[in-house]
Amino acid sequence: MTAKAGGKTLNILFICTGNTCRSPMAEAFAKYLGLQASSCGTHAKQGLPASKHARDVLLREYELDISNHSSRPISEELLQEATLIVAMNKDHEEYIAQNFPRYMAKVHPLEVADPYGCDYDTYKACASVIRLIAKSL
Repeated sequence: MTAKAGGKTLNILFICTGNTCRSPMAEAFAKYLGLQASSCGTHAKQGLPASKHARDVLLREYELDISNHSSRPISEELLQEATLIVAMNKDHEEYIAQNFPRYMAKVHPLEVADPYGCDYDTYKACASVIRLIAKSL
């Protein structure tokens, strides 16, 4: 299954802060649903794994393995390739508006709370919300 928008294959870019929690989970759910997806972070360092709870929740609750995830910072190239940019909250939308304003027409802002530093159950709740969002794309 490949989602299309106006005859164009959808290439979804999920953006959060560090690209270790929300956006990798969203990317995994979208790919599981057969969508073309990737992720990055507005303040991500290159090459970090997904957070332990993000990995554990997706594996235990959904049988999705993101152990090979490697964080990456937002870039002009990623934004250019995307047909839909999903910003996990208003801060990410504002970051794009300030630094990459020409891509704002592609941005779909959400309000998904950051589970970074929280417990397993918080990540589980966050993953549930993100899964519903991915299913709605």
